[in-house]
Amino acid sequence: MFFPAAFSPVCTKELCTFRDKMAQLEKANAEVLAISVDSPWCLKKFKDENRLAFNLLSDYNREVIKLYNVYHEDLKGLKMVAKRAVFIVKPDGTVAYKWVTDNPLNEPDYDEVVREANK
Repeated sequence: MFFPAAFSPVCTKELCTFRDKMAQLEKANAEVLAISVDSPWCLKKFKDENRLAFNLLSDYNREVIKLYNVYHEDLKGLKMVAKRAVFIVKPDGTVAYKWVTDNPLNEPDYDEVVREANK
């Protein structure tokens, strides 16, 4: 998944919701990765404070958000931050599911993501 900013209210809720659904995602043998443009140090503190059991990756140089085309050029003055997005990528590298929103206040349908992961 991609998220705009660690410690923001919606991102915190989103990542904690995925944390709480980890047992269901593990049944699907899913590996959860959360990516933002925050620094590695910020993401470590965010992960520790929220007891997240999955990896948070820093795309500080904005390479991955460009590859996936999931970025806001300008989000209320913040330049080149990730859009909120969820991808399910199969072991062979094909995308099995994609959800992207331009509105950073929108959250994914968590149950739908779990269902798709279990397909």
